[in-house]
Amino acid sequence: MIVDDYECPVKAVMGKENDIIGKWKLMKTHFPMVNRTQDHSCDDIVYEFRTEGIFFITQKGEDHETLTSSYELVKQPYLGHVGSFTLKIDHLEQACSIAKESMVLDDSPLDGPIKTFVRIE
Repeated sequence: MIVDDYECPVKAVMGKENDIIGKWKLMKTHFPMVNRTQDHSCDDIVYEFRTEGIFFITQKGEDHETLTSSYELVKQPYLGHVGSFTLKIDHLEQACSIAKESMVLDDSPLDGPIKTFVRIE
């Protein structure tokens, strides 16, 4: 399926519902406090979650940067009511909802951004 609601269309792949394992391309970040949305579809920012609890953020461009960290996906809504899961990356927690081809990381309960991803692998 081609996701073409953005500046740079992306081919999404189907995965298992509620399964975070795989590679996810950041498509947009919405900042609710200032009602602003930033399109990242051309930025090639990829979040990769592996089964052993290792998490990578890779951004390709002029420089190739990689951030490695650990994560834990807890099957409990964030703050008891936001999202389907709580995603813990190092010591930070945020709401997480995962569909077969998309994922949303929602930090808006703490005045943070809402990030939308497409599954690419």
